Amino acid sequence: MKRALVPARLRRAVLGWFDARYISRADHRQDVKAEQPLQRALRVAVVRAPDHVVGGQQHLTDPLPVPGEGDAVGLGEQQLADRGGGLHRAGDLAGAIAAYTKAIKSDPDKQDAYNNRGVAYLTLKNYTAALADFSRSIELSPSSEAYNNRGNIYFSRKQFKEAISDFGESIKLKANAEAYTNRGTAYEETGEDTLGLADLEQAIRLDEKFARAYAVRGVISLKQHQDAAAQ
Repeated sequence: MKRALVPARLRRAVLGWFDARYISRADHRQDVKAEQPLQRALRVAVVRAPDHVVGGQQHLTDPLPVPGEGDAVGLGEQQLADRGGGLHRAGDLAGAIAAYTKAIKSDPDKQDAYNNRGVAYLTLKNYTAALADFSRSIELSPSSEAYNNRGNIYFSRKQFKEAISDFGESIKLKANAEAYTNRGTAYEETGEDTLGLADLEQAIRLDEKFARAYAVRGVISLKQHQDAAAQ
């Protein structure tokens, strides 16, 4: 399946539509004005919280059957962390946070428990708690995932300078399409389209099926086309 080709075809169709319909600069300016809400909506959608829980450099393994609350007594910190992952995957975010918290109490230096609890808090939109957990995870042992997660929070708060920095640190630790796409989107938000395009192209080179990279690249390409046509 070549899903990566669909956004490219769509982008060419949109640009071709613009080329075919402009009669005057006034018409073009009207179209630009009409397209602005769509561009804003795309930008809001493309940077998202991670859809998986990570631990250090690894994704969580498939969860074991979720035990009852009473079964947590006597579990070691790693078992508690694993239990948190199982609860998280099962959608019990409150239970997952409780398990991660117990794991942290058992071992205050457990970096992945902080990161995973931060993801749970982020899913619940408790951004302050999530930011604190991601920062603590980075202090204990910097990981690509924790930097990318914290960058998502900075982006949602429109702290683009901090977001760009964190996405960059994520890339340094492990080059990945998600972090490149996120940083490219942050560059686009700050008007640094050339840097943004470079990141998006690299994201596509790393993962040609990473749809969000095509979506953001399409936003920048459309914007540049509109600017050129308006001159």
